Amino acid sequence: MKSKFSAKQTKHIIRILKDWNVEVSLEKNKDRYEIFVNDPETQRKIAFCMSDSKVMFCFAKTQSGKTKFKNVLLNFLINNNLTDVGIILTTNSKDALNQLSDRTKDSCRNQRISFLEINNIETIAPGTVITGLNNKPQVSKLNKAIEEQCLYDQENNLKQLRYTVVFDEGEEREAANGCNENVPMTDKELYNLFFKVMSEYDAEINFVKVSATLGSAFMTYPEYTTQYGNLYSEQVFNVPLSSDYIGIGHSLEIDDTLYKENSDIFHGLNIKCENLESVHDSENLPYICDWLIEKYESEDFNPNGIMQLANLMYGNNQDGHSLVSTVMADYYENNGYECFVLDKTTNILNMESSTEIGIIVQNGNTKYQGLLKAKIKEMCNITNGNIKLIIVVAEKMAAKSITVDTDEYDSMYDINSNQFGAYCNLTVLYSNHRKNIDMVIQGVRSSGNRPKLKTHAVLTTPENAKEMVSYYDDLTANINQLEIDGYWDEVTVLKYTLGMQRKYGTNAVNSKINIATDYKREFISVSEQQRNASIASRSFKQRDILLEVDSHISEMEKEEIVDFLDTYHNFSHPLKSAGFDIKINKRSNLHNQTPNVFRMLMKSNESSRSGAKDGADIVIRTFEQDGKNYLYACLHLNTHQNHTEYNWKMEEDGTITFKPQLVPYIKSKGVILDFTQ
Repeated sequence: MKSKFSAKQTKHIIRILKDWNVEVSLEKNKDRYEIFVNDPETQRKIAFCMSDSKVMFCFAKTQSGKTKFKNVLLNFLINNNLTDVGIILTTNSKDALNQLSDRTKDSCRNQRISFLEINNIETIAPGTVITGLNNKPQVSKLNKAIEEQCLYDQENNLKQLRYTVVFDEGEEREAANGCNENVPMTDKELYNLFFKVMSEYDAEINFVKVSATLGSAFMTYPEYTTQYGNLYSEQVFNVPLSSDYIGIGHSLEIDDTLYKENSDIFHGLNIKCENLESVHDSENLPYICDWLIEKYESEDFNPNGIMQLANLMYGNNQDGHSLVSTVMADYYENNGYECFVLDKTTNILNMESSTEIGIIVQNGNTKYQGLLKAKIKEMCNITNGNIKLIIVVAEKMAAKSITVDTDEYDSMYDINSNQFGAYCNLTVLYSNHRKNIDMVIQGVRSSGNRPKLKTHAVLTTPENAKEMVSYYDDLTANINQLEIDGYWDEVTVLKYTLGMQRKYGTNAVNSKINIATDYKREFISVSEQQRNASIASRSFKQRDILLEVDSHISEMEKEEIVDFLDTYHNFSHPLKSAGFDIKINKRSNLHNQTPNVFRMLMKSNESSRSGAKDGADIVIRTFEQDGKNYLYACLHLNTHQNHTEYNWKMEEDGTITFKPQLVPYIKSKGVILDFTQ
């Protein structure tokens, strides 16, 4: 095969690969996990946790080699007689399980440890590692197998086996959550598996949570003190990175130039397909298309002319993914590129060898069923490695626990292979910013342990860019503080974790905070002077403002109103620079409403009484009363903050009254929490 690279490029590529091979073969990189688990301090902390079945929180960056770490840890525990059976439960994705099982099977073979998948369990023997999905059917099957084994051991006077369960993406599920009502069935099964088995059969079961985004696991910890007790510094493990790691805070370029999307196109987290007839209907898609192909063609970004592989997270509905792929392909073809879309309507065998841009819709609704790695590999082979750009359009199926590459490392780093460079180095993340920040971070598939053959970058909104970094800053600060304090009780955990700057964890996780803390809001009526003093002292955040304005304000366009508000310096949150979604409402829908509905309509970011979210963070109202014109703006804060807000009421005669009040975040099991320091 004739090389597509020039002699200069070939020489440069070979030198980079040679240097990288030397780097990754260094003991500090190649054996970093073995060195870590054999460190006396690490072993002290492991012994501390396992002596009392305390949860181990293992922080590891996205795509930094977490699977290998999990296997090294379990191999160490089994080979040192600290546990008998290792179990790894991964996120509910067949692709993720396939990837995990393949790598774990190889690790077990090297250690001469038995390997099983949950679906193939008949009996459980000591010295076994089991992999499976963290969902109700598989956890139920695992639960049954362990109970049967415990019963058999009891009846035959055998010593109970000891189990260590590793949760891949450990923030997703909480075993102790199963003791509460109205929680997912998987959590209930996990509770039965762990606490029920431990109590009824006196079995030893230890927990390990591994993830890049364990913030929500800290948040929910106070709920489970009856099971877990205090949170100790010994429970936290920072998994070492390889020196070639690329990711957030490690040589990953973050481009924050995406706009706020047109609400007629991007609604909440979904794409409104009926309004997307062309790529030009979107605020972002033409720019995204140009940004992606320019990365291949730019001498500065890609001097070696290596194929670019991107994952695009834009909406979470299947039809929307297909439509986005189609309009992107049309745009590329109209600009002279040969493009092929692999979705539910096409067959990859119809792809031409001359294809320059391949788009893969990976969302479970495609004609060409198979693993993502196989689709990427096939595109590389069909085009003889000459494809310029592969774009994977997906959400969950190309995010958490999924590596976006061919999974054939010898080929990916072989300049003579069709698959050379077939690993993700570009990520595009557009989502309503109300999306959990951990899901945003997990969507950055352009991270990993890679040679510096390609530049790695992520394109996102200013808010996402800021908060991806602040997420780790907050977690690092909390971990450092825990190390200083030694341990946290339930109240202290809340104090340090609720200050995180953006919602994270699943909705279920966040809602548990109220359950965990016996949390109550108190509304304290105050004067305007007292309200202003609380804002000036920064003891209370300003949720809303009420301004008397000139009559022409109500006639302004949305952008003009926002500009006007940003000039109001006492409002503690700039609107434009923060990239908020903003909704303008008129008084017409405020008439003849019940008091509760009226208050909701004044403040709510909901588009209807049914509660359907439109994604707005700021609700702006203009209205007239007694010959005066008013503008009211309400900001949707994290509910776990001391804040001020107006209490609105519509009297029987249609007059609107409003009184300022303070709303402190007050109680946790009768203990006063002060978040104002």
